[in-house]
Formats: sequence, structure tokens, C-alpha cells
Amino acid sequence: MAARLSGKQAWLTGMETAVEETLQKYKDLSSTLVSGSSSSEEQDQALLHRKQQASQELETRSSHLPTALDGFTNAVDDVPEPIAQDQQVKVKQNIAAAHSLLEKARDRLIELSLQLTRFPLKE
Repeated sequence: MAARLSGKQAWLTGMETAVEETLQKYKDLSSTLVSGSSSSEEQDQALLHRKQQASQELETRSSHLPTALDGFTNAVDDVPEPIAQDQQVKVKQNIAAAHSLLEKARDRLIELSLQLTRFPLKE
């Protein structure tokens, strides 16, 4: 049973890492567009395209995090013997970190979605 818990922990950590890396990868996207002149229109479109790419990548990666979190919490619930106090602390920290990261990813997705709705990408 400990091996199953360890495997679920590794999966959760991997998903957290993927989401965190994606958030870091696109953290430089500003919330405003250059706009104003025809020469900056290309820059605006490039920025919008990058925001769209960020949104799609973040949505894809973060969609796996709840499944990994559920798998981990179910594995913890299925452990037949009582979990040691230090392990309980680690479990709670892991769950809290995953929830926090998921919230951060969802907030960023909402932000990107609003920006893309406000300034649609030209085809």
C-alpha cells in the first residue's frame, strides 16, 4: 500500500511541476496590448497568439491536476494502517500545495480568457 501511495505522490508532484512550469513559462505576458499604430498591430497579434497558446497549454496541463490530487487523496484514504504524524503533515502540505496551485492556474486561465475575449485574435 505504501508503494501505491508513493506512486500517487509522484504523479501528483509531476502534475504540479508541469503546471508550475507552464505558469512560469508565460509569466512575462503583459495584461495590456501595445495597440495604437498600424506597426504595432503585428505585435498585438503576436501577443494575442502567445496568450492563446498559453491558455491552451495551461488548460491542458492543469486539467490533469485534479485527477492526480483525487488519486493521491484516495490512496491516502485507502491506507489500512494509521499514518505517522510526520507523514500526516506531509500529506496535508501536499494537498494544500496542489489546491493552491490549481487555484493559481484557474485564476490565470480566467485572466487570459478575459484578455482574449476583449481583444480577439484576427484570423
